[in-house]
Amino acid sequence: MSATFMPLIGAFIWIGFLLTIGVVIRAKFTLFQKLLMPASLIGGLIGFVLMQFDLVGLPTSEGFQTIPESTFALITFHLFAFNFIGIGLTKSDKPVKTKTLAKGAAWIAVMLGITYSVQVLVGIGVFAGWNFFTDSAAETINGVLLGVGFTQGPGQAQAFATVWETGYNVENAVNTGFAFAASGFLVAGLVGILLARHLVLCGWTECKDNAHLPKDFVTGVLEPHEQYPAAMETTHNANINTLGYHIGVMLFLYGITYLVAFTIEAYTPKVVGSLAFGFLFMIGLVIAMGYRKILSLLKVDYII
Repeated sequence: MSATFMPLIGAFIWIGFLLTIGVVIRAKFTLFQKLLMPASLIGGLIGFVLMQFDLVGLPTSEGFQTIPESTFALITFHLFAFNFIGIGLTKSDKPVKTKTLAKGAAWIAVMLGITYSVQVLVGIGVFAGWNFFTDSAAETINGVLLGVGFTQGPGQAQAFATVWETGYNVENAVNTGFAFAASGFLVAGLVGILLARHLVLCGWTECKDNAHLPKDFVTGVLEPHEQYPAAMETTHNANINTLGYHIGVMLFLYGITYLVAFTIEAYTPKVVGSLAFGFLFMIGLVIAMGYRKILSLLKVDYII
């Protein structure tokens, strides 16, 4: 029975452990509070170090077995896409002015496009320069992953890199994408967060006390009197738990997402089909939005 824990369940156990440790460290150690470093980043850095010494694994009847990096890459890929199902099902109760929404979306698109383009050019330039000065044959296309990793994150880097590695035989694209994404998180944590904290203390925000940040913001943990409800029960527990129902809906929609991606891959030219599973998150988002629209038309969207 112990063999059934490896490697997938073991990977989830380690993720839970590292996230818990990250929360404790952020809440207790002043250094990480000053850095405003998220618990997930703290736990990820610890896990990164432990993996270098082959310590991320579980004891089994055959001895201590490590969990391969590919397992965590697989989890990242699917949870990233699965997360977009949840985004597609979400609806704001507060009406947003169309003009305001359009202006905000336009500015985000412009800024994202500028930063992404600059980083892609830098990435391709670095790989091209490396090849020129070392007579190497590194794939310059991997330079695009610099922009994906820094501007968007590990999920998108994994998605794009998977397309190139499986569809176009670009070697080590996934590892390269994750390396850039990890570097992006480090830069965001060690430079971006410190800059943001400095601006907060300088009074650039609506924080009531610019000299001292709120305790819960610093420690990352809410005190009992500061806690607030985060969701509504939409099903009776005698029938099905609300969380269980919503996970079930998301898994059902993820199954439809798989079928759509599989159909695209199987019945379209390679140049299109190879992109299907790489853009699984986008397909899932559209399907979830469509599902919610159907519920709305049927006037039963209160169930979500």
